[in-house]
Amino acid sequence: MAAAAEEDLAAKFVRFVQKNPLFKRSISNFIEAHCAKFSGDAGDEQRLDQHEVFVEYCELAQRSIDLFISKTKGANEEALIKALHASDADPDPTYAEVVDDLVAMTSYERFAETMRARRAKAMASALDDMGTALAASRSSHK
Repeated sequence: MAAAAEEDLAAKFVRFVQKNPLFKRSISNFIEAHCAKFSGDAGDEQRLDQHEVFVEYCELAQRSIDLFISKTKGANEEALIKALHASDADPDPTYAEVVDDLVAMTSYERFAETMRARRAKAMASALDDMGTALAASRSSHK
């Protein structure tokens, strides 16, 4: 019975995220805006500015979670986190990314790992864009 309740709560959360693009966008925008501050390796010492970003992120994520809980009868933070950890409610990679982003607030190390991964992804995308622009420029000059 408890597992079914967890699945139901996770499914409600999926629907909430899917129906509320601002929820997803606010967290993604925050991560995109601050991920450049997280260069280096996992073993590097934490800087004060990185910790400040983590605290700010936790506040944003907490507001997002509180909004969902306030709109979901019988939900609480502990049950939601447990359901999200246990659930395979939606294979949609966008949903998985949001869940990973929210779960990142459970520890600084997890948060920093998320930020470094997002930084690497943004850098790869920028390099791809530069390559595409360069190739287009070369073909237009022929």
